[in-house]
Amino acid sequence: MELNRLTSTAALISAIRQDVTSRTGMVATTARIDSVSKGEVAHRGGPALAVLRRQLAGLAREVDVEDPTAVRQARMRFIRAVLVWEFGPELREHPEWRPLLEGVEEALAARGDVGDDEFVSMLASLK
Repeated sequence: MELNRLTSTAALISAIRQDVTSRTGMVATTARIDSVSKGEVAHRGGPALAVLRRQLAGLAREVDVEDPTAVRQARMRFIRAVLVWEFGPELREHPEWRPLLEGVEEALAARGDVGDDEFVSMLASLK
């Protein structure tokens, strides 16, 4: 699966990035686009986009998409993974880490069935 602006994974990353930057005033540095090669985009000197994709695929394999509780828990794990990838592990030390996670999760949950369907579709595509 190629990850680009049109995929649901990219949409999730974008939604999380937008929510985090609006809540914390942090400036998200985007992945460098000038050296795209099979999704191997260096991100702020950190892990490549392909690493995030593999991590999310590993998380997706563990989820029973027929179980709403498992899907909700997976969404929180995805949010954590994307935030740490985007802003670095030091974000977990920020005093607003837990409220930030919960706020992003609530924002995504507020999309209702449409958001749930998109997330389940993304989980299925990552498996």
